[in-house]
Amino acid sequence: RKCVKMNKIKVSIIGATGYVGAELVRGFLGHPFVEIKYLTSRSFAGQKFSDIYPVFRGVCDIECTDTPYETVAQESDLVVTALPHGVSSQTVPVLIENGARVIDHSGDFRYKNLSAYEKSYKLDHPHPELLPKAVYGLPELYRNELKTSKITANPGCYPTCSLTALAPFLKKGLIKTDMI
Repeated sequence: RKCVKMNKIKVSIIGATGYVGAELVRGFLGHPFVEIKYLTSRSFAGQKFSDIYPVFRGVCDIECTDTPYETVAQESDLVVTALPHGVSSQTVPVLIENGARVIDHSGDFRYKNLSAYEKSYKLDHPHPELLPKAVYGLPELYRNELKTSKITANPGCYPTCSLTALAPFLKKGLIKTDMI
């Protein structure tokens, strides 16, 4: 049997010190084919991740930085944003312009329709031209599109459980959509 050596994917997390960012760090640390390149945090730049979250002492002692997003993008294979709604919509364009593939955890790229986004989040989207390019991150529905997407809009937990359960029924026309 031939042993194939896999190169590790360089992953950076923008907004690493918030709740979502910390959970992403936890998940990526356990992945055998991931190398964490940057953990960014404006509030905690210069501090070790393990000083902010002592449970990671000796496990993730990476220093948090406020590295420019252009550099993060150019030196990473994948950048995951763990930023609030309205902030990601300004950050993601910089990342993709500099060659990164992005998974965005905010709601900024979940809607294809600009008015639906603005109605839901009560925000103006600064880059509506990117909405059609984002792929909704449910592999059960968009597996092929996700393979090549530059922007993956990570769905929230409620939409994930709802859509995963409803999609087969909707596809077969077995339920009405007016009450969903």
